[in-house]
Amino acid sequence: MPLAGQIASLYASLIHDARYAVRALSKTPAFTATALAALAVGIGANTAIFSVVNTVLLKPLTYPDPGRIVLFLVSTPAGPSYGASATKFNVLRRRTQAFEDVCAYEYQGAGLNLTGGAYPEQIHGIRVTAGYFRLLGAPVAQGRTFTAEDDRPHGGHVLVLGYGLWQRRFGGDPHMAGKTISLSGAPYTVVGVLGPGFNTELDSPPDVWLPFQIDPGSDDHAQYFNVLGRLKRGVTPGTANAQLELASDEFRRKYPNIMGPRDRFSIEPFGDSLVSDVRPSLLVLAGAVTFVLLIACANVANLLLVRATGRKREIAMRAALGAGQWRIIRQLLTESLVLSIAGGALGLGLGAAGVRALLAANPGDIPRIGEHGAAVAMDWRVLAFTVFVSLGTGILFGLIPALGVSRADLSATLKEGGGRAGTGLRQNRTRALLVVSEMALALVLLVGAALLIRTFVALRGVDPGFDADVGGGLALREDVRSESAFARRARARGSAAGSGAGGRRLQSADRRPLRHSVQHRGACAWKQPLRRARLDVRLTRVFRHLQDSGSARAGFQRTRQCRSDARGHRQPGPGAEILGGLSGGT
Repeated sequence: MPLAGQIASLYASLIHDARYAVRALSKTPAFTATALAALAVGIGANTAIFSVVNTVLLKPLTYPDPGRIVLFLVSTPAGPSYGASATKFNVLRRRTQAFEDVCAYEYQGAGLNLTGGAYPEQIHGIRVTAGYFRLLGAPVAQGRTFTAEDDRPHGGHVLVLGYGLWQRRFGGDPHMAGKTISLSGAPYTVVGVLGPGFNTELDSPPDVWLPFQIDPGSDDHAQYFNVLGRLKRGVTPGTANAQLELASDEFRRKYPNIMGPRDRFSIEPFGDSLVSDVRPSLLVLAGAVTFVLLIACANVANLLLVRATGRKREIAMRAALGAGQWRIIRQLLTESLVLSIAGGALGLGLGAAGVRALLAANPGDIPRIGEHGAAVAMDWRVLAFTVFVSLGTGILFGLIPALGVSRADLSATLKEGGGRAGTGLRQNRTRALLVVSEMALALVLLVGAALLIRTFVALRGVDPGFDADVGGGLALREDVRSESAFARRARARGSAAGSGAGGRRLQSADRRPLRHSVQHRGACAWKQPLRRARLDVRLTRVFRHLQDSGSARAGFQRTRQCRSDARGHRQPGPGAEILGGLSGGT
């Protein structure tokens, strides 16, 4: 028979087997519903977790040639220290031998009040240096991005609008570039509008970008932004790290008390730095749901074994009429595959709905998923994964029963009564093995869950070093090199300021208790630099209010300084910081 005829015959035979499988499964609705429920839960859980893994770990960055984009950090004996200061940036941006571009950007930014028009609106803005848009290949829909003149100190009030804000607030005005808008009471000139699809990979996408205007002669060591670089073509990370050794030596000579003798500048791929914190957790979670799928497979295989032993006489009769062993195995496997494909379809819908609802309720501080998990989508990778898992599970749980039944002794099966069906030693051993496997996998999951709960309880019981139930938090960073005029005034106020609070940056004064604030980790962080004069005025008002109202029991205490990771989250580190709990309203 020609090859085309063989393919057509095989296709017709498979269609016949599938129709027979559907009829056979419809005759046992209880078995079918139970098996579909187990498969839907197992495949759905794997689909949900893989959709997150796909978005966070597998999808490449949307920038041109993302493999050459790196993040600068400081390697220390205690581990990497993310974040950069003005002094570090000024040293790094002179390293042009290995990098095409070096830029800085704020990872937190600030809320800005957009006034004018029909209504005021609070928007999110971050500051970036002139090379930011060029390095990341940002599309420009109108106007231009920042120039070196814009990025100089006192270079003027200019900004770049995001595409979403341009469409939402300004109706896609085709002549937006060159117009002036009001941000927090100050006029800013719009020099350009970004095109759609630009992804900053930040937890909160900005609506506007402002020039950083970092002073080349700055001696500010506060770390509140990140520095990115784009490697020149042909330059490897190893070569770039070797050249950064010279930058480390230069920085230590200029600022001998800031970096330790074994600290050094280094780089790592930008994509890896974004997900380094969550990669192990996601992989562990993926392993856990794989165990859930294996348990579901063992359950369904056990059900199929019971069902197959009840059909031994039917299968033996088909064999007596001329059906070969492979033909019987193929028919039973077809039934298993029909069951698994139906369970996969249900699992795909269950996984999509479940992960969307879970991330909308609590994103869990996972990077790259967008606001409330909006970036998690069922793309071709997720669909291919679901199809692969469905077919794999169908073969896995269907092959054991099919092989067991097809190898049964034909003469003995036809002679034995229906009541003795399924009492063979081989079937009992197989079912016992499946039960033992289920119990072992379930025990692993149970122990893992117990350890996670124990870890969570232990973390909740860790003493943060301050009273988390006070009325709010005020974080100040101590300048150990010099004492500002504000610090001297604060010390002169005595009880209102406590011990010498030589602060230079204000993060927040929140009326809510820190323990009940989702973002309480920021209590040891400062999000944006403030001019010293504005800060002095704000903090002087705070202390005057505390002193005048008698709420002088703030009790400032000294805690450890915070280092930030690649996404701006603070990690404990050496140094000094002043932390105060405000017991009165502000």
